[in-house]
Amino acid sequence: MGSFLFISRHRSIVLVFAQIPTMISDDTKSIIFAIEINLYSRTKTFVDIIPMSYFKSQDDRLIMIGALFRIKKVLKDENDRIWIVRLL
Repeated sequence: MGSFLFISRHRSIVLVFAQIPTMISDDTKSIIFAIEINLYSRTKTFVDIIPMSYFKSQDDRLIMIGALFRIKKVLKDENDRIWIVRLL
């Protein structure tokens, strides 16, 4: 049985979900994981769900839980009050 994480390529959609916890409490920190994916890799840890999605314009993907990534950079976005972790 496979388990997956939902990902979106649209920052506006991601920000909606990331900012909800910070609206509830100032003690809560939100993190966005910005993942660079090699579409031509022989090992596929993701699946494109656009053909099956009700919201075709959202360009969504699923990533397998357990996929390994390397941390490239960690940034704090003061405007949106979130942390951004760039992964390879």
